[in-house]
Amino acid sequence: MFVCVFLCVILRFEHSCRRTTEGKPMKGEHTRQKFLELRAQGKSFRAIEIEIGTSRGTLAKWAQEDREELTNLKAIERDAMLEKYLLTNQAQLELFGTQFTRLKEELQKRDLSDIPTPKLLELVLKYSTRLTADFPAQTIDTEEELAKEKASREEMREAMREAMRGVQATMPIRSWQ
Repeated sequence: MFVCVFLCVILRFEHSCRRTTEGKPMKGEHTRQKFLELRAQGKSFRAIEIEIGTSRGTLAKWAQEDREELTNLKAIERDAMLEKYLLTNQAQLELFGTQFTRLKEELQKRDLSDIPTPKLLELVLKYSTRLTADFPAQTIDTEEELAKEKASREEMREAMREAMRGVQATMPIRSWQ
């Protein structure tokens, strides 16, 4: 009886394996890559299931197995979107700088007696404030200042190491029981 049940279980297992690998072709690497691209673009499992014809369970499994690659692809996709819509710091600085220059040039052309200047002055002040707040001037240290900062950091690390050695020396050793 036991041998018969055992053989039935083995035959069923073998049949189910054949059904999943032979009856329906395994999803190819191309399909999996397409899933990763669509998921990185922010599409839902449901939308991807409809587009590539793969069950949500399989998609969820792939998402878990390729978590790191998916995270990386999402970061790349986000970076491309930021660049596309001029949201990088460099693009913002260029845009604000250009607008600020144009406003100043227009203000210099105008005769202040007959043109409503308060609005133009307000814009110049806003751009000036925004430029200095968002993009503060960078300081460039001399070699001597860099060496001092590095030495200070090293002194701090050494002091921390000494403190840790002192703490470790005063702690009693406990045995695991």
